[in-house]
Amino acid sequence: MTDQMIDNSDAQDERSQLDVLNDLDIAMLRKAAKVLNIQAQRDWDKGDFVAAIKAKQEQKTAPEVVFDNALGPKPGHARIVLHRDPTPGHKNSPVQCGVNGRLLHIPRGIEVDIPIPHMRALENAKSVQVRQQQGSTRENPSGIYKDEEHMSYPFQLISITPGGKFENATDSRTTQAIAAQKFADVFGRYPTGGELAKWNDAKINNQAK
Repeated sequence: MTDQMIDNSDAQDERSQLDVLNDLDIAMLRKAAKVLNIQAQRDWDKGDFVAAIKAKQEQKTAPEVVFDNALGPKPGHARIVLHRDPTPGHKNSPVQCGVNGRLLHIPRGIEVDIPIPHMRALENAKSVQVRQQQGSTRENPSGIYKDEEHMSYPFQLISITPGGKFENATDSRTTQAIAAQKFADVFGRYPTGGELAKWNDAKINNQAK
């Protein structure tokens, strides 16, 4: 997976996806409302849809739905498409992703902009599945099996705009999250609780020298 970096122009910094809502037709607005799980009324006109979508998008639990691809992600955000689950009968409900006390409900199958830390959390959510590598033989009647690691929530990364600050001084988990990310940057994986404690102790000891 390659991160495509985007330098936002001044115009991109000033405009957001919500600024283009008035340019959408009623059919696109209905589709956007459905994606955002907005219960639209039959008598709603374009203004009602625009107001409802803006209100929904301003909630901290909603990622920013992409209406205009010409506008890159805001600084510190990644544009992704969370894949739909092809499993028969799967409801494909939005995926909940929490980082530093902020929980996002990320819909599947559409382009959305989310904070980079949330994208990294999705990227590091792994599950292990047992796969048969070889059929049964006289030496191995049961066959040969191997654990394979997969992303729990596969997604397509479209672009990233660097920057942004996501520290939350009122959330005690922020410091731990930052330390865990630094550990992951060094070792390529997130630490266990014990490893994080040792990492923090080593960091404090080094600072004291």
